[in-house]
Amino acid sequence: MSDLGEYLEGEARCNFLITKMKEIKSIYMNLKSEVASID
Repeated sequence: MSDLGEYLEGEARCNFLITKMKEIKSIYMNLKSEVASID
């Protein structure tokens, strides 16, 4: 995962971080549902 957030300023940086958090949440939810289906 490339972290370009350090090069951004202000609102652009916030939007970048929010996008990354949404991606991570999506991945987490997919893994969580996989684990639930294994149980």
